[in-house]
Amino acid sequence: MKQALWTGLILILAGQAWAVPVSADSGQGVLPPFYQLTSRPCPPFCVTPFSPHPDISTVGEIELQHLQSSGDVLMVDVRRRKIINQTGFIPGAVSIPFYEIGLRYGADPVLHENHLERFGIRLRDGRTPDFSNAGKLLFYDNGVWDGAALRNLRTLLGLGYPPEKLYWYRGGMSDWLIAGLPVTKGDRHGSE
Repeated sequence: MKQALWTGLILILAGQAWAVPVSADSGQGVLPPFYQLTSRPCPPFCVTPFSPHPDISTVGEIELQHLQSSGDVLMVDVRRRKIINQTGFIPGAVSIPFYEIGLRYGADPVLHENHLERFGIRLRDGRTPDFSNAGKLLFYDNGVWDGAALRNLRTLLGLGYPPEKLYWYRGGMSDWLIAGLPVTKGDRHGSE
């Protein structure tokens, strides 16, 4: 007997119905090998806290899709491009590996500054950050055991980025794939 393939799921949350697309090509419940591990050595792969900062919103899949539909949030996938090429990324996200955002992670200073400008940060006098045009940003990585997005959020907080404009999808690509949500393959290396 053939198994039915779901193309959508309706969730009822707080009295509202939300339609959540489920990927028809997600491999029928088979996770990529990278996401099949149930344990990893800590360090470096330690479970992250639920909230990185009292004013940063930690979101789940429904909240992420709601933010996406608002159109005013830049979603940043901070995973290494090798992993993105193997697994795809959340539709609408751009790829900016975590090590390109923080200078202490070895980021090229020009590339780092370009990313900050993309986030709406202007440098006055070449070094003082101006956040008056800072945009809303949502960061995600591999999942709860990967602290890359968390490190980028802390980097931006350290620069003075307004925490209320930052969002974190803590479950990352692992939870996205487990939920069977759609992924996009192709070149999203920083392009919109």
